[in-house]
Amino acid sequence: MISVVIAKPTKLCNADCSYCSSPPDGANSWGEKELQTLFQALKGNISSTGVIIWHGGEPMLMGPDFYYRAWEISREHAPGLKFSLQSNLLLYKSRLWKDLFTNVFKGSVSTSYDPDETQRTIKGSTTKYNKTFFRKLDEVMADGFNPLVIGTFTEQTADLMHLMYDKSIERNNPYHVRMNYCSPVGREAGAGLLIEPQLYGEKLIEIYDRWIADVPGFVVTPLDLMLGKVLGMEGDRCPWTRRCGGSFLGVMPNGDIYNCGDFSDVSEDWKYGNIFEGTYTPARQPLNFYKKTDVVNIVPAMLSSPAAVQIKRREVFQPLDCQTCRHFTECQGGCVRDVVLYDRGIGGKFMYCRSWKMVFDHIKSSILDGRADRMIEWLGKSPDIARENLEAVSSDADLMRWSKKC
Repeated sequence: MISVVIAKPTKLCNADCSYCSSPPDGANSWGEKELQTLFQALKGNISSTGVIIWHGGEPMLMGPDFYYRAWEISREHAPGLKFSLQSNLLLYKSRLWKDLFTNVFKGSVSTSYDPDETQRTIKGSTTKYNKTFFRKLDEVMADGFNPLVIGTFTEQTADLMHLMYDKSIERNNPYHVRMNYCSPVGREAGAGLLIEPQLYGEKLIEIYDRWIADVPGFVVTPLDLMLGKVLGMEGDRCPWTRRCGGSFLGVMPNGDIYNCGDFSDVSEDWKYGNIFEGTYTPARQPLNFYKKTDVVNIVPAMLSSPAAVQIKRREVFQPLDCQTCRHFTECQGGCVRDVVLYDRGIGGKFMYCRSWKMVFDHIKSSILDGRADRMIEWLGKSPDIARENLEAVSSDADLMRWSKKC
């Protein structure tokens, strides 16, 4: 059963990003026909609590009416489906978008910002982009929304993770932040490792220590999710799940289907089929061999394609040292897309294993010695129960390791 759909109705954009992972490719944007096909295909194949994340390109270029219509159609075929939006927010105007953000997206909005302020431009100007971005972010927050602001970091910009944290905490109305590693896809394809796992892990730990000391009233992802994993608050969630195969779908503007939008950045070898054409690759057939089926059966057919079956193997096909790792319950072997991206094979080692191991060690240490108590309480959990639970499921050797303040 599908739980998350990443939908890209367009790859057009009103800005330019030097490392864009999904640049324009000439595909047409969606209309009524594509929306009808998508939701007819999802009917009966998506969880009653499923989420569709509207992505791009710049999805706000589609205009408010597109999303009102998408919401209307979705109520017919998947009435429990939730909507979320990932946007640069540059087109936000309260009179056009506030009602949509309130009643359709229910405030579930995220955006992107790079604190070096050199990567994103409007008509070639970084200054114009950054001034416009913060003006629009202020407008969005003044309307009562609190978007997640995502930064992507390289070896050269890793220190700026602190600046990103500072920019939020210094505001009267802080926003949530996310700090990602930059991947060699899209315009950075072939660039190799853009930030070393050791450095990324070190910077996350530095931010974590500030976050649990400040308890600033906003989340810092991935740290909040990793702490939530240890506390038992999070289930299977990207990227700490080995069961994303069959649970996620990424829909490209032309209708091509992948396990997620990120897999589309790797290779067409990972394509399941095309939802608008009704085509899929049958099991045990060459990747360039396609069959057609009707809209009712297209999603189950694509989930049986060779690419889908291969990704599902990740659930059981894990490196041995992952299976015996002290953090396997939380990490589950890391992101399968990134395993493939770095040519490690479907059963290979996740490139940022070192980062996650460092951070999970540090989080567990902070739970045991009480440093994380105030943050745990802010998350609505009992620090004492958190310690008891961690001690109950951990070996003596691991408890000794964490007592040394990782």
